Amino acid sequence: MRRIISALLLIAIVTGLCSCTVQSEDAITVDISLLNCTDDSLSVVYDNLSEWKSNHSEISIVERERVADDDILSLAVMGADHLPDVFITYNHAGRLLEEEGLVVELTGIAPDVSAFDYDGGVYAFPVLREYVSVIVYDMSSWEEGDPVGYNSEDRFTIPNCYLSSVMGTEEGLAWFDHMVAGDEGASFTDDVFVESLDMVREMLSDDIPYGSDQEVIDAYINGECSAVAVYGETVFELLESLKTQNPDLYSRTGFASSLDDVVPCGYQYGVFVRAGMSEERTNVCIDLARTLAVECCDWESDETTERLYALIDESRGVPLHSLYFVPWVWSFASDECFQVLGTEEKTSEEYALLLQNYYEMYYIDN
Repeated sequence: MRRIISALLLIAIVTGLCSCTVQSEDAITVDISLLNCTDDSLSVVYDNLSEWKSNHSEISIVERERVADDDILSLAVMGADHLPDVFITYNHAGRLLEEEGLVVELTGIAPDVSAFDYDGGVYAFPVLREYVSVIVYDMSSWEEGDPVGYNSEDRFTIPNCYLSSVMGTEEGLAWFDHMVAGDEGASFTDDVFVESLDMVREMLSDDIPYGSDQEVIDAYINGECSAVAVYGETVFELLESLKTQNPDLYSRTGFASSLDDVVPCGYQYGVFVRAGMSEERTNVCIDLARTLAVECCDWESDETTERLYALIDESRGVPLHSLYFVPWVWSFASDECFQVLGTEEKTSEEYALLLQNYYEMYYIDN
């Protein structure tokens, strides 16, 4: 793990990402300036910060501006003292920070939403809207079993929109728990994964690939494709665009799961508190972190979004696969497996062996 973070530091230094802020020792440093997040609810986080500041006028707050979303990891190489006291980051970064002992455990304080449960402990307050993976469809023209459009160029579409659902069986969930725990009780080469990958390949053979999220959104809005498989931010972006560009279609839009009664879901971002502070200061920062996450996960409610809520409520929530492991596993998994499933002639067993090698190199051995 230290080799990975050291490599990040080297990259950061070369590209100028490592910037340090000079501040008062008593001031609490807060970094909620996500650069890749288009979620409108981030404004609620800033409102929560303003309210907390007004209620704690005796405490000085310094707001750090992020240079890049990954610069949290670059700062972490220099130790906990160089991290912001309270900050938002994505699930994978939190796992790396926890492994290095750089963030405070919040078990019993923050809700356990699974995505921020590392080695049996909870380490973040979930923030922003929960990611879900669903089929968005025109209720007047699409029926279950008809082709579905998907973004074939996105790294996580196939793991999130297809594999996560297929692996939502009791056996698949048990397999996934072992893989996340890294206890060597399961492997990508196990039959349950190989057979699931075969099923994913069969599903993809009937579906319609597009080159970007925007192409997927446009195809649905203009009626070219009557159903699309989307996840995360793309779900929100599609609904927001649809509501203004094609309100009639918006009113008859429904939601379905890719397979059976499961909906892959989970939180991408959490509010973390750095380790290494006094107990008193830590408690203040925990209170601030809790406040930042209040009421920022809600969606605007109407008849269409209520249909989405109903699907989620009536389905079994299963892990959204991309929220687990570490980025390097998924990077190689996408490049050498998921994004080439339809163009290469490797068997599922061969892909599984490739994935296992990267899993061991970047997750188990670090």
